[in-house]
Amino acid sequence: MPDLSPADLAERMLKAAEEVLNDKHPDAHVYAQGAFQMLAEAIFDIHTKTMLGRITPEHARVMLRIGRNTALAVLLAVKGLSHGAAEATVSAALATVRADVNEAIGWRLL
Repeated sequence: MPDLSPADLAERMLKAAEEVLNDKHPDAHVYAQGAFQMLAEAIFDIHTKTMLGRITPEHARVMLRIGRNTALAVLLAVKGLSHGAAEATVSAALATVRADVNEAIGWRLL
C-alpha cells in the first residue's frame, strides 16, 4: 500500500506546485507550503475515515472538494497569482499523488 502520510503527500504536492509556480511567484512558496500541508491532512483524514467505514465515497468527494477549494483560496492570496495559475498549481499537485491515493482508498477519488 502506498505511503499516505500527510508529510509525504505535502512534500510531493509542494514539489509539483513549485514546478508550476517556478520563479514567477517567489512569494507563493510560503502560501503553497501551508496550503498543501492542509490538503495533505485532508486527504489523509479522508483515507482514514474511508478505511474505517465512517464516510461514504460521496462524503469523501465533498471533503476533498472542500480541501481543494481551501488550497485554491490560500494560493489566490498571493499577489499577482491568477485564478488560472492557482488552479493549475492545485491540479498539478493533486496529479502527483493521484495514483497512490486512489490505490490506497480502493476507488477513484482523485
